[in-house]
Amino acid sequence: MKKLLLAAAAAAFSLAAAPTFAQVGTGQQAGSCDATGCSDADLDVVAVITGQCISLEVGDLDFLSASQGDLERTAETAVEAQCVLDYAYEIQLDYGFNNNTSDPTVRQVAGNDSSVLIDYQLYQDAARTVLWGETADGTGFAATGTGNVESYPIYGTLNQVAANPPDTYTDLVTASIVYAP
Repeated sequence: MKKLLLAAAAAAFSLAAAPTFAQVGTGQQAGSCDATGCSDADLDVVAVITGQCISLEVGDLDFLSASQGDLERTAETAVEAQCVLDYAYEIQLDYGFNNNTSDPTVRQVAGNDSSVLIDYQLYQDAARTVLWGETADGTGFAATGTGNVESYPIYGTLNQVAANPPDTYTDLVTASIVYAP
């Protein structure tokens, strides 16, 4: 667990290094006491801010209408995360509901006839070279919190469009944010 501890040194907040007592009626002043007499004591001030992420939102990825003549379609969306300042976190995208059973890192969209599947992939970069996946395979997106909502693009590529019948193909991918509590 990452914690930021804000504690003031005793000398910075106290008026005396140890409790000081003025004698009543002597006219002596100690710290903020007035001439009628009082006593001072130290007050420690501590604030503990635990690292955390506040929100995670992701937009839909829509390849729009592809024609059977298309070999490939691309699309993009974004995931937004908000984590406290300087707090490390990782955004993960699972491999979806229809992932390929022989290669679980291959995502697939399914038509109404669930036996018809089209491969697609999600990437962290516009060149579509860095896969976006889960920590277990080293493809999560690592970031550090700024305290503000940060937006990170997700780039998608749908393959083999021409070889499949007309239909509406879908998948469900879960986005997660992983951080130490």
